[in-house]
Amino acid sequence: MISHSMKGMFVEWTIVILIIIEVVLMTIDLLK
Repeated sequence: MISHSMKGMFVEWTIVILIIIEVVLMTIDLLK
């Protein structure tokens, strides 16, 4: 149960990081 919870947190953080990278790339593209 603990490992499953940690895995869920890992997946959530991965999604958050991907969204942040997407926003940063879009911002850089707009600033060019």
